[in-house]
Amino acid sequence: MLVTTAIIGSMVLIRCSSPVGKTLRFATDGSVSPDNPRADHTWTWGHRNSQGLAMLPNGAVVNTEHGQWMFQSNEINLLQANEDHSYPYYVTG
Repeated sequence: MLVTTAIIGSMVLIRCSSPVGKTLRFATDGSVSPDNPRADHTWTWGHRNSQGLAMLPNGAVVNTEHGQWMFQSNEINLLQANEDHSYPYYVTG
């Protein structure tokens, strides 16, 4: 199961030890998935305000999120495990 978290308030430094601005991955019992790339639940990081997740037919996962400037640069990100996704693949606005 994947869960997204957002940054609250103004932009803050996204620390690896904090769940803020991340996609977290859980096993069905709530534990860290055995094949997760990190020892905690972190699967990806560098997100500002994720709005949704979708799994493509090929198994890839994408998310949508508000970009750096409010309502001016929404993002679609192809999520890659254990990577910083601060920069989008496609930007609107």
